[in-house]
Amino acid sequence: MEWNESHLQGIVRNLRSFSLVTPSSMNDSLFLQLHPLVRAWSRDMAFTISQSYQGMAIQMLTACGSQNIELNRFIFPHMIDIMGQVAVQDRHINDLMVFGLVASQQGHYHKAESFFAAALDPSSYYNQGRWTESEKLWMEVLDQRRHILGIEHPCTITAAANLALTYSKQGRWDKSEKLQVEVLEQRRRILGIEHPDTIREAANLSLTYFRQGRWIESEKLSVGVLEQRRRILGIEHPETITAVATLASIYQSQGRWAESEKLSLGVLEQRKRILGIEHPSTITAAGNLATTYREQGRFTEAEKLEMEVLEKRKR
Repeated sequence: MEWNESHLQGIVRNLRSFSLVTPSSMNDSLFLQLHPLVRAWSRDMAFTISQSYQGMAIQMLTACGSQNIELNRFIFPHMIDIMGQVAVQDRHINDLMVFGLVASQQGHYHKAESFFAAALDPSSYYNQGRWTESEKLWMEVLDQRRHILGIEHPCTITAAANLALTYSKQGRWDKSEKLQVEVLEQRRRILGIEHPDTIREAANLSLTYFRQGRWIESEKLSVGVLEQRRRILGIEHPETITAVATLASIYQSQGRWAESEKLSLGVLEQRKRILGIEHPSTITAAGNLATTYREQGRFTEAEKLEMEVLEKRKR
């Protein structure tokens, strides 16, 4: 059957007349939100539809996956619904990777693990704090990529960067710093100073310096990263917000409370609005602001935020 735009519009009009769908707009695209009862019915019917239709639905969701957090929050429940009907090992690696990235971005790390593991990617172990497993996998990946692709291939450099992050999470700063300095030099030379991967590596090295108590070096890199991300990505991009949060932490560690508080307040407001109040990153932002209040002797404000954080982390 050929695509018929007018026929589709007629169907949508009929559904809207019975309040079965609600239209909404996002990124200049039209979305139709199903009534909860219709969603429940369609979920039940999913058990009976053919494999070909299930495959098409998965491909459509894969095509929708993006860096846009709001869009991903919208499609994530549908990803979980359809994947519940299909064995993950039967899915294409591209589908698994996109679904895993969306799940990880939304803070559902256990869901991400099943997708990433099926695609033989160690990222999910990293997100769950399983550093030993993550390190072992990244070392194997790095060794294979160096042997097959060469030391300056982008995929090899990415594997080195991820292994460095795993070292950082284990507090092995010297190992992490050595790799990160090499990766940053390679990315600046090969990709250029304004490439997203180059900026991201500068941010990672800044964090390593921060954890070592090397405030001046950390701040210098962090300020540069924030300026680039604001200019290139915009002030509401997740990586820009993360850069602000990092700089706030650096100021906090130096006892620069007023500067830290100003940045931390902005981070918390943005994460509440963009990610939602229950997202792990939002809860972390609230905890960081509470620490800033407490260190300034503002115990009432600190306690209020800390109670909210504790309650959310119990859920």
